[in-house]
Parts: sequence; structure tokens; C-alpha cells
Amino acid sequence: MAMTKEELQERINRATQLLLKAQKKADKYGKLLTADEKELVDKYYKYNATNNKILRDALAVDGWSYNSDVQVYRQALDEIDNRTETIKKYETKIQEIENFENDNKIEVLVKFLDNWGKIAYDFYIENANLYCDLKAKEKEEREKYMQKYSSSSKPSYVLYNIFLKEYYADIAPVTQIITTNPYSRKIDTAKLEKIIEDEKVKKYKDLIERVTKEVGEIVDASDLSIGNKNGELNGIVVGKNGKVRIETISAGGYNIQCLHYRVLVKRLK
Repeated sequence: MAMTKEELQERINRATQLLLKAQKKADKYGKLLTADEKELVDKYYKYNATNNKILRDALAVDGWSYNSDVQVYRQALDEIDNRTETIKKYETKIQEIENFENDNKIEVLVKFLDNWGKIAYDFYIENANLYCDLKAKEKEEREKYMQKYSSSSKPSYVLYNIFLKEYYADIAPVTQIITTNPYSRKIDTAKLEKIIEDEKVKKYKDLIERVTKEVGEIVDASDLSIGNKNGELNGIVVGKNGKVRIETISAGGYNIQCLHYRVLVKRLK
């Protein structure tokens, strides 16, 4: 479950307190080292195989003892990095929530997702009808398949599983969820609508999150537009920390234009 802004702020506060402690520890133990020791640790304090070897070898060669002061100083520097990164991550999450909660939703993105939702709804209804048709003929088609491969060395249960995989290859997982009774052609349209609405919110949040990570708070998305061909979302979004180019790559094909798509977010220099 996603954290609220309040929960994220509490984590930022805790991380900030730990950051201050790490900074005080680094100041204290850094003063206990010689200038050469401190310079060495400042450069190679991050924990990895290469730095570990360089640090240990250098200390040994120069006759320095790999003492606790060096270790504590190194750990404090590493903790400062980790706490700073954690705070930045939580601050970005708060910004994402605020961008999403903003009453002035990015209208063109909402429209893009509304268009996607309509296409997705039609696709799944059509796919559900196909699923019902296939279910009605499954027994007959299965018998034909098993007869065709009766001389196969594969066990019958293996052939049956292969048949099912091939026979229902064009049926989407969502289709099976919403088709409550394929034999009587019962399709839960209310459940489908909820699935699509939830996915629209998820897709909106995902794009806001990706843009926010690149350029911070969104300040202008007026350049975004929806293409006439496949309903692509393209354009420039301006954030407090720069600009990104949005480009949508849609999957073509009968009745599934824009059902499957990738939105590319590229930071502009």
C-alpha cells in the first residue's frame, strides 16, 4: 500500500535526524585521522571490492593501522550518502503525490487515458465474446486436436495442455477475469469498468512519477498534445528542474491501437 504524504514526511524527519548524527560522527572521527588517512578514506570510502582493496593495501603499505577511527569515519561517510539518498527518494515521492493531487490535472493526459480506456473497454468486450465462442467449441476442437496428434509420443495430458495454450492464445488474462460464465456469455462489465479506471489512475501516476523524477514539480504541460493517427501523447513537459520530451509508441493492429503503448520520457539538455 502506498504511503501518504504524512507518512513520507515522518520518514524524512527520521532520516534527517540520522543524517545529522552521521555528519557529527564524521566530523568527530575525521579530526582523529591524519591528513593522509582522511584524504584516502574520503576518496575510497564507498564499500565495494575495488575500494576495499585499495584502502587496505594503501594503509598497509604506508604503515598505517586500519584502526577503528578509520572504520568509524568510513562508515559515517557511507551513511551520510545513504541517508541523503533516502531523503531525496521520499521527497520525490511527496512531489509525485502533490503533482497527482493537484486539482489542475494535466487535461491532455486525462483525455489520452480516457481514449485509451474506451479502446480497452471495446477490446476486452470483443475479446470476451471471442472467449465465449471458443469455450462453446472447445470440446469439439480438443477432440480434433487429440485425434490429429494421436500418434505423438507425448502423454495425453501434455497434448491437452499444449492445445489449451494454443487454442486460447488470443485471450487476455483480464478477459478471463471479467467473463464470469462463458457458456452463458455472462460478462461482468462493472468489473471491467473498475479494472480500466484503476489502470487509468495507475498509468497517470506512473507518468507523473517518471516526469517528476527527471525534472521535479511539473509547472507546464501545455505543449502536450494527442496525435490524430493512433491517439499518441507527445510533447514537452516543463518542470522546476528542467524539461522532458514525451513520446508515445502505440501498438498497431486491429482494434487495439493505443491499447498497448510505451511512453518514453527523455530529459532535454
